[in-house]
Amino acid sequence: MTTLWGDILQRFNKTSKQLQSVEFDLGTVVSVYEFLIRYVLDLRSMFDTYEERAVNKSGHKIYRKIRKRKRELTVDEKREGEINFEIRYSLRINTYYAIIDKLHSELERKNLYYDEANKKFNFLFQIIKLPPLEVYKKTQILQNIYKNDFSSSFANECIQFRSYLMSLTENIRPKTIVDIFIRTEKLQ
Repeated sequence: MTTLWGDILQRFNKTSKQLQSVEFDLGTVVSVYEFLIRYVLDLRSMFDTYEERAVNKSGHKIYRKIRKRKRELTVDEKREGEINFEIRYSLRINTYYAIIDKLHSELERKNLYYDEANKKFNFLFQIIKLPPLEVYKKTQILQNIYKNDFSSSFANECIQFRSYLMSLTENIRPKTIVDIFIRTEKLQ
């Protein structure tokens, strides 16, 4: 299991460092999460590979038999129908798949939140690329969701801001809204 966890943690660490980059917009975050989800799903079919790596590392091929605890039955239960796996299959099903499946479900859950935020706010990262009517429509949607947080002039402010950005020469025009904050920080 240490080889599996080593690979997983290495990928998660590299992904985490990528996600902390200021150049990433929400769309890229969603894409990176989707890549990580696919990676974890791909690991599910690689039990034999990790088993082989563990055998090469440890030099032991035989699984050590551990005394199996019997679950206490409730009054109306019987032991019939319980499945007893051999040790290798028990490790695959009860440990390896459990790790992969839990990681997968947590990544999917987090990705839903990023995807939802991306759908609401990503137009701000692409404000220069969108036509004014599209900016207006997207700001209206955002205003309807956050009625108490945006003034009634928010849509017009975004269109004016877009116009200002478009009036800048190509070499000083920020590519994304994040670039504006980076430049502001450097000036202060």
